[in-house]
Amino acid sequence: MNEKELRMIVQKKMRLPTLNTPQIQWIIQQVQTHIGQQRQTYRRGAAPLDLGPKDGMRSSFPEAALDPARLVVLAGKYVNNPPFYSKLMKLGFEAASLPDFAHMAAITFADTVVSHQPFTGQAPVPRTRPRRPVPEARFVTILRPVR
Repeated sequence: MNEKELRMIVQKKMRLPTLNTPQIQWIIQQVQTHIGQQRQTYRRGAAPLDLGPKDGMRSSFPEAALDPARLVVLAGKYVNNPPFYSKLMKLGFEAASLPDFAHMAAITFADTVVSHQPFTGQAPVPRTRPRRPVPEARFVTILRPVR
């Protein structure tokens, strides 16, 4: 299967719009800005990972990633979806294809984890039925402009 065929399959299955280079660049910039702003917002109230959860994650993450990591658990609040979602929908993305942050157990903003439930370092209990994971190749295809 070549790249064009894979792109067509992904677009049909996920109903993704065809984007041009400026649109892709705009999306990348929006995501980067959003992650930076959310990190700054939540890092203020975040604490270093406790030893128990941190020990449980050592087999999956290098110490250099765990040491600066901070965690905040929200009590009765949820992280809002990014403000640029409405623009993505105008570009042709379906709302169902965009991650709904309120239904995620936790969200990572660079080195700051914002959790919607107590954090143990174990796999979280899903808040809703989990979505099928999207292979990395699909993201590469999604972000590659059509010529």
